[in-house]
Amino acid sequence: MSSLFSVFTTSSTPANNTAQTSHSQASRSPPTPSQRTAEARAAFDASLASTGAAALDNELHSRAKNIHDNAAHLDEQDRRVQKETKTLHGEGDALEKALGKAERALGGESADGFEDEIRRIEAELDLLDDVLDEVEGKRVDTDAGELHEGGGKKADRSEDSKDGGKVVVT
Repeated sequence: MSSLFSVFTTSSTPANNTAQTSHSQASRSPPTPSQRTAEARAAFDASLASTGAAALDNELHSRAKNIHDNAAHLDEQDRRVQKETKTLHGEGDALEKALGKAERALGGESADGFEDEIRRIEAELDLLDDVLDEVEGKRVDTDAGELHEGGGKKADRSEDSKDGGKVVVT
């Protein structure tokens, strides 16, 4: 019976060792991300070596180098774009200052003053166009929007010019 007991006890010993091993593994902390990366790299290198894929390894290294080179070029390009953007911002500020200086030199007139001047010139050009139509024998009734043919009709129209005089078309 003692031999049976010794067999039973011996067979239970590995179970105890397994329980102790699983208990010691449970008490260990999980691997860190750097340990996981190192293990993954080692496994990847081992799988490449086992397949005899030296050419594949060289191609992967070549691609990785190309990616890093491109990243460096993109960083340089981004730096240059930021520098040029700052330069353009400075030029824009300088142009704003020049515009303000020009407006002050014109007596404080702004773009609205220029638009008013353009409208005044357009009105004078319209008047000259009406005079030419009258000379050619056509009279345009601007109030009614009608065109009258005839050489004997007169158009009495007066406008104030900028110098204070009157222009009368007869």
